[in-house]
Amino acid sequence: MSVSVSSTLSRRKFLQSVSLTAASAGIVVALLYGPLVLFPITAHSALTRWQLLAASKHGQVWQVETSRRPMKMLPFTAVNQETYSTYLRVA
Repeated sequence: MSVSVSSTLSRRKFLQSVSLTAASAGIVVALLYGPLVLFPITAHSALTRWQLLAASKHGQVWQVETSRRPMKMLPFTAVNQETYSTYLRVA
């Protein structure tokens, strides 16, 4: 007897927020593309939710346009020696 299982994963960008106890702490989110968490690799300035959701993919690298310069993001499987974070504070 064999069992076959198939699954379809969503391939859309969305923000996962983190609950904070201090109301003044702002909104902290992670950017996901389907099941992949995208990690910011380069420094970034103040971001909006809309900037994150407008991220564009170039190979394995994701790019978010900011007021200063593009912010580079990678899925965990593509992170090598870079310093990264998971969550971002947004306006």
